[in-house]
Amino acid sequence: MATHGKGRLPKDNPMRRNKNPEEILEGRKVPVPVLRNGEAYHPETLNWWLTWINSPQVEAFLPTDWERLQQLAALVNAYWNDPKASTLAEIRQNESMLGATVADRQRLRMKDQGGKTVQGTNNPTQAEPEISDEELYRMLNGGGGA
Repeated sequence: MATHGKGRLPKDNPMRRNKNPEEILEGRKVPVPVLRNGEAYHPETLNWWLTWINSPQVEAFLPTDWERLQQLAALVNAYWNDPKASTLAEIRQNESMLGATVADRQRLRMKDQGGKTVQGTNNPTQAEPEISDEELYRMLNGGGGA
């Protein structure tokens, strides 16, 4: 029996044993929360937050996901105030768990409400959401007070 690579030859009739079963999570969906302390954040952090809250991934976010994103906002803000590779690596790792890239979404087997795999968009008109200054103000500090 000749082999041309390392390891054993594949079985004639392989059975995939590592397939992750799909589980339907029943959780309480919540509306997009206000970015805590948003008024104190760097403009790039605010752009990052707007990108996330307008992404298709948030359709599946539960309260724990939103809390992670809130915590991550503080880390993103720290990066923009003092850019370090270690901070960026931590951001990348956390974003990966939330499905930031096409590869992340494929690995997580993310699907939209219609059952299609969430890929994102290449449409530049959708890359930047159309939002008024008043809406942005309300999202960042809850619209309370002046």
